[in-house]
Amino acid sequence: MQCKKFDKAYVDECVSLYVDVFSKEPWCEQNSIEKVKEYFLMLLEMNTFLGFVLIKDSQIIGVCVGYIKPYAFENNVAKEYAIEQFFIAHEWQNQGYGKQFLESIIEQLKAQCMDINAMILNTERSYPAFRFYKSAGFEALSDYAILARYV
Repeated sequence: MQCKKFDKAYVDECVSLYVDVFSKEPWCEQNSIEKVKEYFLMLLEMNTFLGFVLIKDSQIIGVCVGYIKPYAFENNVAKEYAIEQFFIAHEWQNQGYGKQFLESIIEQLKAQCMDINAMILNTERSYPAFRFYKSAGFEALSDYAILARYV
């Protein structure tokens, strides 16, 4: 099993995996290959994009895409890795690959001296992903809320 940095060459395989994973419970989404590919390419165009793939037996079984998010506090500048999408192929879920993937990502962030002090993401509390992230060391920040204003 290998954790590699996301490369444009992985887009098509990652798009297919995304469509497959999110077509199942609890999401049951009906995504088109074209729109998901457009989404991935838009992420790749960001100058702060950072992504990883998990490869097992020459096949991508996991994907993590996001971006480096700087923020200022107390006269310092810090960086977080904001995860937009993290998913494991359906047939490999609940076997420890997700946690191994996250640990490999953390190791790579440290090895590359990226000076990232946290990984952040959002998910719905009712989804199995919430329990997964909690078991992988993420904390639900009770003082924070995700707000949206639709335009």
